[in-house]
Amino acid sequence: MNCLEFRRAVGTAPRHLDEDALAHRAACPRCNEALERTLVFERSLAAAVAIPVPDNLAERILLRQTTAALHEPRSPRRSWWAIAAAGVLGIALAALFGWRWWSANATLADLAIAHLAHEPFALSARAEVDEDAVRAMFASLGAPVARSPGTVHYLNDCRLGERMSLHMVLQRDSGPVTAMYVPRLHEPRRDFESVGVRGRETPVGAGTLILLAADAREFDAIESQFRRAFAGGDGAAFGAP
Repeated sequence: MNCLEFRRAVGTAPRHLDEDALAHRAACPRCNEALERTLVFERSLAAAVAIPVPDNLAERILLRQTTAALHEPRSPRRSWWAIAAAGVLGIALAALFGWRWWSANATLADLAIAHLAHEPFALSARAEVDEDAVRAMFASLGAPVARSPGTVHYLNDCRLGERMSLHMVLQRDSGPVTAMYVPRLHEPRRDFESVGVRGRETPVGAGTLILLAADAREFDAIESQFRRAFAGGDGAAFGAP
């Protein structure tokens, strides 16, 4: 088992690793550290949702987060925490209303934001993922690319509701940008903001690309990189212009 396979196993079931994963954990200090961070986060989350909550808590959280997003200055140093907090909020809302009900009624963008809390270590990943691994992951989901869409620092295949997606993190000067690609689904192009997180949803290739960050300044450049990756390098991208 290699590091990528281990991270995928951790993202799926961190408390139920098989013998190969446990052997890799024992031999790889970085993957062991990633697993420990995930387990600490899961314990904290479990403790949080086990506490009885007051009436209208979800509405109060949303109001507070929206007010803060409108009035508080943005800072690159706060970007990681803003994105992580939004993911935790999504999980909290799902816990309050029931995961099945919430996931069935949530938008693709809402599911993507909530998913951030499942893999919090992804936002701090710094090691560059090999381009061959990126291309192989796209191909495994039936969405082959001619090249990697830029320098990728985190890579995993993750479920968003009932659909599989490719979960990537690209580190930029303005902070980490999460990119999630969902094959065989075309959502209308739109920019959005939710609980302090900037987002973009746009059709690219034969699927939909979702970008999430505290700062949207890199979205145009990253979207162009994805279009070139699918087009094969000549810039004639599929999907929306």
